[in-house]
Order: sequence, then structure tokens, then C-alpha cells
Amino acid sequence: MRWLLGMQMDKDFYIPTYRQVEDYWKHHYMTDEPAYQKMKSFLQSRMHMQYEEAEDDICEIWYRLEKGDDFNEVMGWLSKRGVVFNSELDLQQFIKLM
Repeated sequence: MRWLLGMQMDKDFYIPTYRQVEDYWKHHYMTDEPAYQKMKSFLQSRMHMQYEEAEDDICEIWYRLEKGDDFNEVMGWLSKRGVVFNSELDLQQFIKLM
């Protein structure tokens, strides 16, 4: 998030767009970040979630991680939601994305 503080890796100073600021304000993270997009894509393609469900779940996952929940707490929340990984490979991929 260095750009949000006025710094971006390849520029001395960067002014975020209105949309970027609004997105960060609403979600407390950037939904156009590659990590966010990869997780959402995984939830849709490998976990077969609809767009809205994937959006809701990734928002909750990000929130839980941001507030300090650990992996087991996130997995417990997913389990209560009825999320079941299709294979060990999917679980390993999810862990890498977290």
C-alpha cells in the first residue's frame, strides 16, 4: 500500500485515482490488487462460487486476516460456512493464496 501513502515503487510520488481511494475506503484494501484478484479467481474457479459469494467471502477473509485472525480461525469460519475443499491440491493452493 505504499502508493496510498504517496509512494509507488517505480515513481517518486503517486496520486491515487478517486476510484482507488473510494475502493480502499469501502473495503480497507485494494480490490484491484493481484493477491485479491487471484484469491477471488480461485474461489470462483476451484471452489465453484458465484461472483457475489466469492466477493462476500473474500471480503470476510481479508477482514479476518487484517484484524489478526490466524489460519485456523479463517479455516474454522470457512468450515462453518460449509466450504469444503475438493482436494488436497486445492487446499494447498488456498494456503499459498492466503
